[in-house]
Amino acid sequence: DKRVGLAIANGDSLLPTPIAALARSSQFYVQLKDLIDENAVNVLVVGLPRGLDGQETAQTNTTRSFARELKQNIDLPLYLEDEALSSVRAREALKDKVHSKEDIDSLAASYILDDFISNHPEVVNG
Repeated sequence: DKRVGLAIANGDSLLPTPIAALARSSQFYVQLKDLIDENAVNVLVVGLPRGLDGQETAQTNTTRSFARELKQNIDLPLYLEDEALSSVRAREALKDKVHSKEDIDSLAASYILDDFISNHPEVVNG
């Protein structure tokens, strides 16, 4: 709701790299479009939160709404990927380092993107 963690994977190595966390401000789409252009992004992946048993939650619905808004503002293919425990994994990976909430969000985004790449080779390989 407050910010969106971003990661990118280049076409050669397909190794996701955290790049930023953007605040959901009035400048969100301007900043996002700039990053998309700078990095020649051709597919968007949005992490979809679910409950521990895989059930849809209020946050799932909020994220689906955000994905629809994103699709209206950015003309790229958009996929939803389960984000199960991505933030927990990011917090664990950064626990011994000085980090911010933005660092957690962007690292979690890289985990979601890595899962997407593994789960959808048909999209990644064209």
